[in-house]
Amino acid sequence: MSLQETSFDYDHVVWNCSLLPYRIIVCVDCIQYIVQLREQSSYRNLSFFTEWEPIGRRYPQLVTSGLPEQSPNILSHEVRRLLLKLDERSADREVETVQAADLGLTVSRATGGSWSLSGTTKHSLVRCPGFVF
Repeated sequence: MSLQETSFDYDHVVWNCSLLPYRIIVCVDCIQYIVQLREQSSYRNLSFFTEWEPIGRRYPQLVTSGLPEQSPNILSHEVRRLLLKLDERSADREVETVQAADLGLTVSRATGGSWSLSGTTKHSLVRCPGFVF
């Protein structure tokens, strides 16, 4: 797999449009989604987003082509937001757990303990800088 974001075999592809020549990737630093247009030899970056929802407003053609409504929760600040939601929950259960949508990823912790990350995912969250679990 390539680390070059415009490469056809870039590792952090979040969504490929099957009807139009678009895809959405996560940048190598896991801080933004990038909408790209397929060209002959590579992909071209079109727009950069730090939130998922504005992508559909900017590219309505992607919404009608199957763009998921919910964020895949891959960006570093989205994962932190999930962890903060866990902190806000009641501590009367022995283990707190949250599922990240469409990732096969579970973030959990024992009451008063440290966070753990489990599951399998095609996205390399644990390689993103700034993650401390």
